[in-house]
Amino acid sequence: MLRLGAGLAALTVPAMTMPVAAQEGAVDDEITGDEITGDEIIVTATKTGQPIEQIAGSVRVIDGALADALNALDSAEDVTKLMSGVQAAIANGTQVAFQIRGIGAVDHQALTPSAAAVYVDGVFLATNVQTGFLPYDVDRIEVLKGPQGSLYGRNASSGAINFITALPGAGTWAEASYGSHERLALSGAFDLPVTDKVTLRVAGRRLTQGPLLDNRQTDAGVPAPGEAGGERDEWGLRASLLWTPAAQAEVLIRAHWEADNGINTAPRNDSLDVGDHEISVGPDGIQPADNEFYGISIEAKSRLGAWDIFSLSAFEGYDQQYGFDFDGTPAPFGNPDLNANLSYNRDFRQYSQELRIGRETGWGSTLVGLALSTDDFSQDYLIWCGDLDPETLIGSCPYVGAPGRVGPDPASVGTPMTLLTVIEQSRDTGALFT
Repeated sequence: MLRLGAGLAALTVPAMTMPVAAQEGAVDDEITGDEITGDEIIVTATKTGQPIEQIAGSVRVIDGALADALNALDSAEDVTKLMSGVQAAIANGTQVAFQIRGIGAVDHQALTPSAAAVYVDGVFLATNVQTGFLPYDVDRIEVLKGPQGSLYGRNASSGAINFITALPGAGTWAEASYGSHERLALSGAFDLPVTDKVTLRVAGRRLTQGPLLDNRQTDAGVPAPGEAGGERDEWGLRASLLWTPAAQAEVLIRAHWEADNGINTAPRNDSLDVGDHEISVGPDGIQPADNEFYGISIEAKSRLGAWDIFSLSAFEGYDQQYGFDFDGTPAPFGNPDLNANLSYNRDFRQYSQELRIGRETGWGSTLVGLALSTDDFSQDYLIWCGDLDPETLIGSCPYVGAPGRVGPDPASVGTPMTLLTVIEQSRDTGALFT
């Protein structure tokens, strides 16, 4: 069986056994295996099944032929290693801003829109904090190049990327690897038939890794702890439940939870006498992460007469708290009390609903859809000097960068010890497409 797709779902085409590494526009030399005779390759780039040669756009799919590569994905941006024309800019260590055909903004702010819309199992990821997710048990990755706003909504001027995880019934597998920098990766998935109409699938991943950067001591009075070079301590767990109550109806429930409790990498300061892959920061550069990502979705499909009905209800959220040595030095101006540190404290909640109806006729196909979403985002962006009082959020020494950030005229008569920026944003969006 061959499964190909470039939308929210995939159609199954019988009578073909053919490994697929990538597909763009139409059948080409990148497809290897048995000769294709008589059967069409059907994709869902327009959210309805169509022969790929009839789609007026560029569609590429990475699927089971590269199963080992899919299972070995270190993070979402690794899609750039498997597909040409897709780039990723990384900010703050984990935030991914995808670019397709060179189009896309590079910004570390969580709410900066990306020109490439990113979906996981059909659910739109509204912030670039979410796009740095931990991938595991991925069935395929679908990339649509070029503007996709008509069907994929906002933030799709350069294209859309859809990560699709394996469905219940995909089989059991497990994988373990150990590498340099004390890297240990464990992942796997298994199916559990509950009844003849209900199947449960559980997938998970565990990843730990030591520092990738060497922390060198450049000031005799300030120690340089090795963990400041960054450590990874990540968990992921997903459960999928597939219920097929009737021949032309199914309900798919997915729930996931991921956690990142490592240590953020301190930045590299080019003014210091350090080499490539080296940094130099003091103990204040050690700031553990406390990040959690979670969500649940309910996908339902049925048929009413000649019409196919599709519904996708989803909730996504995260709580993120992390920071790092802001100036990347052990002792600015020779004074360790002048060290600046930065932390983010973010909370995000997103609710979305998509409804579609469609039908096939002798003269073509019809699709009408409605998409609604609401989300709330809050962020405390904190910069302080010296030791931070967790109750008052006041540093122990003056922050020398304050005038450059808020202007020479202070907002208060007090000496600036801490800068706190608070962001609150709510968005309500709706779209009707056809």
